Amino acid sequence: MVWAIVGVVVVILAVVIVLANQKHKKLVASGEIAERKPDFMKEAEDFHLKAVDPQQVAEQLKQIAQNTGVGCKGSISQQDFEISGGGWVAALKKIEDAGEETVYRFQFLKWNTRNGMPEDALRMNKAVTAIEKMFASF
Repeated sequence: MVWAIVGVVVVILAVVIVLANQKHKKLVASGEIAERKPDFMKEAEDFHLKAVDPQQVAEQLKQIAQNTGVGCKGSISQQDFEISGGGWVAALKKIEDAGEETVYRFQFLKWNTRNGMPEDALRMNKAVTAIEKMFASF
């Protein structure tokens, strides 16, 4: 009897893992998320750009927030934004403005974990992917 229960649990876990993997591959293929290391939230990312209109950055961030279901608040004039989701907070800030080059830094500041894994990693990935695409479009 115990072995039957263990067998059913193993089969259910295998099905869940396969379905989650298929969903992940579909999101990567559609460009909604990028393939990342499991601890991607621990690394900051700098974006080096030609001069960019601060208003355009703010408008694009507002659109990203709506599309990904995250919160976004901050200062357009200072180009300092806080992006937040289910138990996590990230910052996007202009850290350098040297005439023709502007540098923005995106980094996750805090996130909740369960069993050693970030709780909302999918939405975190969606948010950073959308920000990467935004800066690539400039």
